[in-house]
Amino acid sequence: MIPKNRIASIDILRALTMYFMIFVNDLWTLRDIPEWLGHAARGEDRLGFADIIFPLFLFIVGLSIPFASKHVVKRAILIFRSFNTFLLEVSP
Repeated sequence: MIPKNRIASIDILRALTMYFMIFVNDLWTLRDIPEWLGHAARGEDRLGFADIIFPLFLFIVGLSIPFASKHVVKRAILIFRSFNTFLLEVSP
């Protein structure tokens, strides 16, 4: 069950990206694969499927950072307030 504060589309795209990263990293063991699956060689004017996966991963990381940072900021504020309360209680 997915928690209510998660965005399913980001999780699904992240899972597909991880799957494809494993898939394209194993392409070198296969023979006679279609040209569009592999990496484009230097100097070729094309973009293979394997060339798209890492930028997609970076896109997902960038998309997830704002959601993760909201949680971190809330936690930092809570720690800061707790520390201030502790200092006020300890000080004479």
